[in-house]
Amino acid sequence: MGDETGIGLLKWIDGAAKLVTALGIPVIGVIVDNHLKAQTAALEHQKEIFQEAMSTRQRNIDLSLKFYEVIGSKRFECYDESKGPLLKIFLDTNNKYNDVKIPYEDVAGSLIKTTIGDPGCSRVAEDTLAAKESNHGEIPVVVASDVPEAQQKNEQVKNTIAAVAKKLQKDGRSDGDASLGWVALGRRHEVKAALDYSNFVVVGVHSSDKVTLQANMVIKSKTAVYLRHSADDTGLGRNHILAVLSRGTCVAVKRVIPELRSQVWAQVEVGVACPEDDSSKRAGLPRGDG
Repeated sequence: MGDETGIGLLKWIDGAAKLVTALGIPVIGVIVDNHLKAQTAALEHQKEIFQEAMSTRQRNIDLSLKFYEVIGSKRFECYDESKGPLLKIFLDTNNKYNDVKIPYEDVAGSLIKTTIGDPGCSRVAEDTLAAKESNHGEIPVVVASDVPEAQQKNEQVKNTIAAVAKKLQKDGRSDGDASLGWVALGRRHEVKAALDYSNFVVVGVHSSDKVTLQANMVIKSKTAVYLRHSADDTGLGRNHILAVLSRGTCVAVKRVIPELRSQVWAQVEVGVACPEDDSSKRAGLPRGDG
Protein backbone atom coordinates (compact mmCIF):
# COMPACT_ATOMS: atom_id res chain seq x y z
CA MET A 1 0.00 0.00 0.00
CA GLY A 2 2.83 2.37 0.93
CA ASP A 3 4.61 1.54 -2.33
CA GLU A 4 1.55 2.30 -4.37
CA THR A 5 1.12 5.59 -2.56
CA GLY A 6 4.77 6.50 -3.20
CA ILE A 7 4.48 5.58 -6.87
CA GLY A 8 1.32 7.65 -7.18
CA LEU A 9 3.03 10.61 -5.55
CA LEU A 10 5.97 10.33 -7.91
CA LYS A 11 3.63 10.20 -10.89
CA TRP A 12 1.80 13.27 -9.63
CA ILE A 13 5.08 15.13 -9.14
CA ASP A 14 6.27 14.07 -12.57
CA GLY A 15 3.02 15.18 -14.13
CA ALA A 16 3.10 18.49 -12.31
CA ALA A 17 6.69 19.07 -13.40
CA LYS A 18 5.79 18.32 -16.99
CA LEU A 19 2.82 20.66 -16.75
CA VAL A 20 4.93 23.46 -15.28
CA THR A 21 7.57 22.87 -17.94
CA ALA A 22 4.97 22.89 -20.69
CA LEU A 23 3.50 26.12 -19.38
CA GLY A 24 6.93 27.68 -18.79
CA ILE A 25 8.35 27.02 -22.25
CA PRO A 26 6.24 29.70 -24.00
CA VAL A 27 7.05 32.18 -21.24
CA ILE A 28 10.77 31.46 -21.51
CA GLY A 29 10.46 31.65 -25.27
CA VAL A 30 8.92 35.10 -25.03
CA ILE A 31 11.65 36.24 -22.61
CA VAL A 32 14.43 34.86 -24.83
CA ASP A 33 12.81 36.32 -27.93
CA ASN A 34 12.48 39.75 -26.31
CA HIS A 35 16.07 39.54 -25.13
CA LEU A 36 17.27 38.63 -28.63
CA LYS A 37 15.22 41.44 -30.14
CA ALA A 38 16.68 43.91 -27.63
CA GLN A 39 20.20 42.69 -28.44
CA THR A 40 19.49 42.91 -32.16
CA ALA A 41 18.13 46.46 -31.79
CA ALA A 42 21.17 47.45 -29.73
CA LEU A 43 23.50 45.97 -32.33
CA GLU A 44 21.65 47.77 -35.10
CA HIS A 45 21.89 51.04 -33.16
CA GLN A 46 25.61 50.50 -32.58
CA LYS A 47 25.98 49.72 -36.26
CA GLU A 48 24.25 52.95 -37.20
CA ILE A 49 26.44 54.92 -34.78
CA PHE A 50 29.56 53.23 -36.18
CA GLN A 51 28.51 53.89 -39.78
CA GLU A 52 27.73 57.51 -38.96
CA ALA A 53 31.06 57.90 -37.18
CA MET A 54 32.90 56.37 -40.15
CA SER A 55 30.99 58.63 -42.53
CA THR A 56 31.86 61.69 -40.43
CA ARG A 57 35.46 60.57 -40.20
CA GLN A 58 35.68 60.10 -43.96
CA ARG A 59 34.10 63.52 -44.50
CA ASN A 60 36.64 65.12 -42.14
CA ILE A 61 39.48 63.38 -43.97
CA ASP A 62 38.15 64.47 -47.36
CA LEU A 63 37.76 68.08 -46.19
CA SER A 64 41.26 68.12 -44.67
CA LEU A 65 42.83 66.67 -47.81
CA LYS A 66 40.94 69.19 -49.93
CA PHE A 67 42.15 72.01 -47.71
CA TYR A 68 45.79 70.92 -47.95
CA GLU A 69 45.36 70.59 -51.70
CA VAL A 70 44.22 74.22 -51.82
CA ILE A 71 47.03 75.39 -49.53
CA GLY A 72 49.57 73.56 -51.68
CA SER A 73 48.29 75.18 -54.87
CA LYS A 74 49.82 78.19 -56.62
CA ARG A 75 47.12 80.35 -55.04
CA PHE A 76 49.06 80.46 -51.76
CA GLU A 77 52.62 80.18 -53.02
CA CYS A 78 54.90 83.05 -51.96
CA TYR A 79 52.45 84.09 -49.27
CA ASP A 80 52.00 87.72 -48.25
CA GLU A 81 49.34 89.95 -46.68
CA SER A 82 47.31 90.20 -49.87
CA LYS A 83 46.47 86.50 -49.58
CA GLY A 84 45.52 86.63 -45.89
CA PRO A 85 41.80 87.41 -46.30
CA LEU A 86 41.35 84.54 -48.79
CA LEU A 87 43.21 82.13 -46.50
CA LYS A 88 40.93 83.20 -43.66
CA ILE A 89 37.82 82.42 -45.74
CA PHE A 90 39.10 78.94 -46.59
CA LEU A 91 39.95 78.22 -42.95
CA ASP A 92 36.65 79.54 -41.61
CA THR A 93 34.83 77.25 -44.06
CA ASN A 94 36.91 74.24 -43.06
CA ASN A 95 36.47 74.90 -39.35
CA LYS A 96 32.71 75.26 -39.72
CA TYR A 97 32.15 71.90 -41.40
CA ASN A 98 35.19 69.88 -40.33
CA ASP A 99 35.69 68.43 -36.84
CA VAL A 100 39.44 68.80 -37.45
CA LYS A 101 40.01 72.50 -36.72
CA ILE A 102 42.97 74.20 -38.40
CA PRO A 103 44.16 77.42 -36.69
CA TYR A 104 44.66 80.34 -39.06
CA GLU A 105 47.58 81.63 -36.98
CA ASP A 106 49.60 78.43 -37.40
CA VAL A 107 49.01 78.18 -41.14
CA ALA A 108 49.72 81.86 -41.87
CA GLY A 109 52.91 81.81 -39.80
CA SER A 110 54.13 78.65 -41.50
CA LEU A 111 53.42 80.06 -44.98
CA ILE A 112 55.33 83.27 -44.19
CA LYS A 113 58.39 81.40 -42.91
CA THR A 114 58.33 79.05 -45.89
CA THR A 115 58.03 81.98 -48.29
CA ILE A 116 60.97 83.86 -46.78
CA GLY A 117 63.18 80.81 -47.21
CA ASP A 118 62.06 80.10 -50.77
CA PRO A 119 64.44 81.64 -53.34
CA GLY A 120 61.76 81.12 -55.97
CA CYS A 121 59.56 83.78 -54.35
CA SER A 122 61.21 86.62 -56.25
CA ARG A 123 58.85 89.39 -55.16
CA VAL A 124 59.35 88.66 -51.45
CA ALA A 125 63.09 88.18 -52.02
CA GLU A 126 63.28 91.64 -53.62
CA ASP A 127 61.21 93.15 -50.82
CA THR A 128 63.61 91.76 -48.18
CA LEU A 129 66.81 92.66 -50.04
CA ALA A 130 67.33 96.08 -48.43
CA ALA A 131 66.85 94.65 -44.92
CA LYS A 132 69.21 91.73 -45.58
CA GLU A 133 71.91 94.06 -46.89
CA SER A 134 71.86 95.89 -43.55
CA ASN A 135 71.74 92.73 -41.42
CA HIS A 136 74.49 90.41 -42.65
CA GLY A 137 72.32 88.74 -45.25
CA GLU A 138 69.52 87.85 -42.83
CA ILE A 139 66.13 89.48 -42.50
CA PRO A 140 65.74 91.08 -39.03
CA VAL A 141 63.38 89.21 -36.73
CA VAL A 142 61.59 90.93 -33.86
CA VAL A 143 61.45 88.29 -31.12
CA ALA A 144 58.35 87.50 -29.06
CA SER A 145 57.90 89.80 -26.10
CA ASP A 146 57.98 86.90 -23.62
CA VAL A 147 61.45 85.80 -24.73
CA PRO A 148 64.15 86.50 -22.10
CA GLU A 149 65.78 89.90 -22.65
CA ALA A 150 63.32 90.57 -25.48
CA GLN A 151 63.43 94.34 -25.04
CA GLN A 152 67.22 94.49 -25.32
CA LYS A 153 67.23 92.19 -28.35
CA ASN A 154 64.45 94.10 -30.04
CA GLU A 155 66.15 97.45 -29.45
CA GLN A 156 68.99 96.18 -31.63
CA VAL A 157 66.51 95.03 -34.26
CA LYS A 158 64.77 98.40 -34.02
CA ASN A 159 68.04 100.17 -34.81
CA THR A 160 68.51 97.95 -37.85
CA ILE A 161 64.95 98.65 -39.00
CA ALA A 162 65.50 102.41 -38.62
CA ALA A 163 68.74 102.23 -40.60
CA VAL A 164 67.06 100.36 -43.45
CA ALA A 165 64.10 102.76 -43.47
CA LYS A 166 66.39 105.80 -43.54
CA LYS A 167 68.28 104.33 -46.48
CA LEU A 168 64.99 103.83 -48.30
CA GLN A 169 64.05 107.44 -47.49
CA LYS A 170 67.22 108.68 -49.15
CA ASP A 171 66.34 106.63 -52.18
CA GLY A 172 63.01 108.43 -52.36
CA ARG A 173 61.04 105.44 -51.07
CA SER A 174 59.79 106.94 -47.83
CA ASP A 175 56.39 106.77 -46.16
CA GLY A 176 56.74 108.52 -42.81
CA ASP A 177 58.97 108.16 -39.76
CA ALA A 178 62.02 105.99 -40.42
CA SER A 179 61.70 104.30 -37.03
CA LEU A 180 58.23 102.91 -37.77
CA GLY A 181 56.78 100.22 -39.99
CA TRP A 182 53.41 99.00 -41.26
CA VAL A 183 51.57 95.76 -40.47
CA ALA A 184 48.36 94.16 -41.71
CA LEU A 185 46.11 93.37 -38.76
CA GLY A 186 43.61 91.45 -40.87
CA ARG A 187 39.87 91.65 -40.33
CA ARG A 188 38.28 92.46 -37.00
CA HIS A 189 36.46 89.59 -35.33
CA GLU A 190 32.90 90.10 -34.18
CA VAL A 191 33.44 88.82 -30.65
CA LYS A 192 32.71 90.22 -27.20
CA ALA A 193 36.40 90.53 -26.50
CA ALA A 194 36.23 93.20 -29.26
CA LEU A 195 39.50 94.54 -30.72
CA ASP A 196 40.61 91.11 -31.94
CA TYR A 197 41.89 90.73 -35.50
CA SER A 198 43.16 87.91 -37.70
CA ASN A 199 46.84 88.70 -37.07
CA PHE A 200 46.77 90.78 -33.87
CA VAL A 201 44.88 91.25 -30.63
CA VAL A 202 44.77 94.52 -28.67
CA VAL A 203 46.19 94.11 -25.16
CA GLY A 204 45.99 96.21 -22.02
CA VAL A 205 42.57 97.60 -22.98
CA HIS A 206 39.25 96.52 -21.52
CA SER A 207 37.41 97.02 -24.76
CA SER A 208 33.76 97.04 -25.70
CA ASP A 209 31.82 97.02 -28.94
CA LYS A 210 32.14 100.82 -29.13
CA VAL A 211 35.93 100.86 -28.79
CA THR A 212 37.94 101.22 -31.99
CA LEU A 213 41.63 100.78 -32.66
CA GLN A 214 43.45 104.02 -31.88
CA ALA A 215 46.93 105.47 -31.71
CA ASN A 216 49.02 104.52 -28.64
CA MET A 217 47.20 101.21 -28.17
CA VAL A 218 49.41 98.13 -27.91
CA ILE A 219 48.74 95.15 -30.16
CA LYS A 220 50.19 91.66 -29.94
CA SER A 221 50.87 89.45 -32.94
CA LYS A 222 49.02 86.12 -33.10
CA THR A 223 51.15 84.83 -35.97
CA ALA A 224 54.35 85.76 -37.80
CA VAL A 225 53.79 89.07 -39.62
CA TYR A 226 55.75 91.15 -42.12
CA LEU A 227 56.74 94.64 -40.96
CA ARG A 228 56.53 96.75 -44.13
CA HIS A 229 58.04 100.11 -45.03
CA SER A 230 54.67 101.42 -46.23
CA ALA A 231 51.03 100.47 -46.61
CA ASP A 232 51.31 100.16 -50.40
CA ASP A 233 49.68 97.24 -52.21
CA THR A 234 52.15 94.36 -52.08
CA GLY A 235 50.56 92.80 -55.16
CA LEU A 236 51.14 95.78 -57.45
CA GLY A 237 54.65 96.95 -56.66
CA ARG A 238 57.52 97.14 -54.22
CA ASN A 239 56.80 97.43 -50.52
CA HIS A 240 59.98 96.70 -48.65
CA ILE A 241 59.92 94.29 -45.71
CA LEU A 242 61.86 95.83 -42.84
CA ALA A 243 61.59 92.81 -40.52
CA VAL A 244 59.39 89.91 -39.47
CA LEU A 245 57.46 90.11 -36.21
CA SER A 246 57.47 86.80 -34.36
CA ARG A 247 54.27 85.44 -32.90
CA GLY A 248 53.65 87.04 -29.49
CA THR A 249 55.34 90.38 -30.28
CA CYS A 250 53.89 93.58 -28.84
CA VAL A 251 54.05 96.81 -30.86
CA ALA A 252 52.56 100.26 -30.32
CA VAL A 253 50.04 101.66 -32.79
CA LYS A 254 50.86 105.08 -34.24
CA ARG A 255 48.39 105.36 -37.10
CA VAL A 256 45.43 103.31 -38.32
CA ILE A 257 43.90 102.73 -41.75
CA PRO A 258 40.65 100.95 -40.83
CA GLU A 259 39.80 99.57 -44.28
CA LEU A 260 42.52 98.95 -46.82
CA ARG A 261 42.29 96.07 -49.30
CA SER A 262 39.76 94.18 -47.15
CA GLN A 263 41.71 94.48 -43.90
CA VAL A 264 43.00 96.90 -41.27
CA TRP A 265 46.52 98.28 -41.55
CA ALA A 266 48.46 100.12 -38.87
CA GLN A 267 51.74 101.97 -38.59
CA VAL A 268 53.53 100.66 -35.51
CA GLU A 269 56.62 101.04 -33.37
CA VAL A 270 58.60 97.97 -32.29
CA GLY A 271 60.62 97.46 -29.11
CA VAL A 272 57.55 97.88 -26.92
CA ALA A 273 56.92 95.83 -23.77
CA CYS A 274 53.54 94.13 -23.41
CA PRO A 275 51.26 95.68 -20.75
CA GLU A 276 51.33 94.03 -17.34
CA ASP A 277 47.61 93.28 -17.59
CA ASP A 278 48.07 91.37 -20.84
CA SER A 279 45.08 89.01 -20.75
CA SER A 280 46.28 87.12 -23.83
CA LYS A 281 49.36 86.04 -21.86
CA ARG A 282 47.24 84.51 -19.10
CA ALA A 283 44.67 82.88 -21.32
CA GLY A 284 46.83 82.07 -24.30
CA LEU A 285 46.67 83.75 -27.68
CA PRO A 286 43.33 83.36 -29.43
CA ARG A 287 43.32 80.38 -31.77
CA GLY A 288 41.06 78.62 -34.18
CA ASP A 289 38.90 81.52 -35.29
CA GLY A 290 41.84 83.05 -37.10
